[in-house]
Amino acid sequence: MSNSNIFESIKQATDCLDLARELGLDVSRSGAALCIFHNEDTPSLHIYVNGYYCFGCGARGSVIDLYMRVRGVDLITASRELAARARLTWPERGEDAAREYEAWQARQADMGKQATDWAKTLRPENTQYLKERGFTE
Repeated sequence: MSNSNIFESIKQATDCLDLARELGLDVSRSGAALCIFHNEDTPSLHIYVNGYYCFGCGARGSVIDLYMRVRGVDLITASRELAARARLTWPERGEDAAREYEAWQARQADMGKQATDWAKTLRPENTQYLKERGFTE
């Protein structure tokens, strides 16, 4: 299974209503709940089998988005946990992906070096300005 398909597989294998209840949301039989993204007295968050939408604040998304926001985790963590929950196999990183990641890391390191070199060309008052705003050498 490819990386792009794992997300669709998770969405197809996971019922958002069931997951919302597992995550502790008090969901009515009609799928309505108090929105966890803003304060309210009347349920405006509607949870469907394949996602959610809040008519109050406009929050919307898939089962993965809901899990990320409720648990406070990133996309990969949420997807891995939901894949395990659905008994789906997480795709292993191939050689091409490993090379891409290493090239990305090298580009990041190069940009960091360029930024450092640029910062060394600044006048003292500019350097002080950056330090006052939390930048370090």
